[in-house]
This record gives sequence, C-alpha cells and structure tokens, in this order.
Amino acid sequence: MTDTTEFVQNPSNLTKHLIKIVLKLDKKYYDEFKTKSIFKKLARDVKLEYYCRQGYTEFYSFFKKYKVPKTKSIKKLFSEFEKVYDKLVYHNLALAYYYAKHKNISNPIITKEDEKNILLKKLYEKKITINEFNRKFGHYALNPYELSSKRFEEYSKEELIKLAKLASNYETKKTIDLDGYMNSNEKNTFPVLVTLREYAKYKILIIIRELRYILLQLEKKNKIDDIFKLEYSAILKLVNT
Repeated sequence: MTDTTEFVQNPSNLTKHLIKIVLKLDKKYYDEFKTKSIFKKLARDVKLEYYCRQGYTEFYSFFKKYKVPKTKSIKKLFSEFEKVYDKLVYHNLALAYYYAKHKNISNPIITKEDEKNILLKKLYEKKITINEFNRKFGHYALNPYELSSKRFEEYSKEELIKLAKLASNYETKKTIDLDGYMNSNEKNTFPVLVTLREYAKYKILIIIRELRYILLQLEKKNKIDDIFKLEYSAILKLVNT
C-alpha cells in the first residue's frame, strides 16, 4: 500500500481528503496485484507486460496533451485529481512490476525534478529571471501536494533566491529530455517509466495549484482564519450555502 508520507508531509485537514482519494485508488490496484487467483494473476501480468512494452506511450500522450479544465468548482477539481491520479497509480504499479523483474536503476533522461533543480541553479546564477523560472515551475512547492503549502510563484524574490541557493551546486551529466528519448530509436523501458512518473506529477500539481487558489479566494471571501484546517465536507457546505 502507498506510504502517504511520500505523498505529503504533515497534511492539513483538507489535504487529508486528497490522501483519502490516493488510498482508495491504491487499494483498487493493490487488491488486483495481490490476488491469489491464478487466472487473475495471468490477466494482470499480461496487462502489465503490455503496458511496459508499449502501453506507457498512451500515458505519455495523455499527459503531454493534458490541460486542467477551466472551472471554479472545488468538487470538480477534486474529482479531476482523482481521475488523473488514477493513471499515475497504475503507472507506478507497472514501474514497480518492471523493476522487480529487471532491477534496472539507471536513468539517462532529464526528469522534471532535474529540470527544476537546473533552473533553480540558473536562477541563482542570474542566467534566467524569476518570471522564466515561475513559468515552468511556479506551481511547485516544497511540500507539493499539500494544499496549504505556498507555491513557488507566491514566494518573494528573497525567498525564491534563498531556495535557489540550495540548488547552486546541482550537477547532472544527463543531456537528453523525455521528448528526445521517446523519439529515439533505442529506448529502455525503466528510465521512460521513471521520467513519465515525474512528468505526470508535474501536470497533476497544476490541479493542486488551481485548488489552492480557489480555496484562498473562498477563505478571503468568508473571512476564514485558515481554510485548510477545515474538513472537505465543511468546504462543500460552505460553497453550497
């Protein structure tokens, strides 16, 4: 089952609803993975083998085109998170399945996490502007899935430079990005699966940012001290009154 401390640290009451969704999705696939039925195991392995051979290209295409629906509905955005995160949970299952069989840990592809650190270093060295960094990673945060966690684009200049300093010694020998690797003649499945996991997270965090900003508007409108302390059910009552 998913270790939710890897998903989010010290979750607020509202973020616990995201955890509830993640655990529900995790159980859905965990039960399938742990089945004792020989026929179900065979069907599961056939699906996972297909995914690891070529099914992941559909995952790649989905997230490459993905845009968060334009809505101010908190309920719809939580539902959107569940719909999209479902794909990531299955992807992670396939990644674990592939790793268990091949034990491959090498990844030559620049992931979104690599890219974030590269840009933070460039920001610290004044090779890019704050606006350039925020256009790419402004929707990230130190505790990215925590709704109460301030996004990088909300940081003051001083706060962001202080963060960038932490990446000032970052080095990588990687030279190829995901698109380049996907279009190359030779592809190793493991690095693609790892990099796609980070790519999906990059897109999903846009949903988290949209939720956060709508919630902050609701907080201001209703003069709430800290909206993230409220339960999800209380938020629904608030928007329906």
